Amino acid sequence: MQEPLSSVAAPVTRLIEEFHRLPGIGPKSAQRLTYHILRAPLEDAKALADAIRKTDIKDNVSTGPGIQFDAKGHNDKLRNSAIQNRGGKLVTIAPKTASNAKPEHPMKPYNNR
Repeated sequence: MQEPLSSVAAPVTRLIEEFHRLPGIGPKSAQRLTYHILRAPLEDAKALADAIRKTDIKDNVSTGPGIQFDAKGHNDKLRNSAIQNRGGKLVTIAPKTASNAKPEHPMKPYNNR
């Protein structure tokens, strides 16, 4: 017996929305990627999920230890941080253990940075 369409529509919509959040992926591309994955053999979809889970990037991508996902797909090593844009360069101002600059408050007007 097939699942009702409404129970399938929400996860498909969510996947489209998640792809659309990626840089350079518009709504049509997000739909194409989603439908490609849905039509792909199960092994291909599992290989993509496995590649994402095995992501382990340590340098120059974020504050903290980098990007690495746990079994649930969470990047649990990454903590909250505060970043300011100074002259087109992002600097980390919090937490102190990850900061490379002191907070600037109030910030200069955007057109004067």
